[in-house]
Amino acid sequence: MHLAEMLGVFLWSHVVWYVYICNRRGQLYTGITTNLGHRLRQHKAELLYSEEFLDKHDAAKREQEIKGWGRKKKLALISETSR
Repeated sequence: MHLAEMLGVFLWSHVVWYVYICNRRGQLYTGITTNLGHRLRQHKAELLYSEEFLDKHDAAKREQEIKGWGRKKKLALISETSR
């Protein structure tokens, strides 16, 4: 197997975890998922921000960090990344 094929197998064997902030009926909701589109449809929400992680533990730590923030700090993060 060539290196490119091995890397392809490696990359496809890992799940991507998303930490996201969405607007759900005027509330900022922060969560994690492996299927961002499906989760947004479930919440009937608008995606405002997302980050990708290869490790669920890292994603969960980041989710808890963001959940500890106030609305103002979350909006600043969203604003910084939408520029």
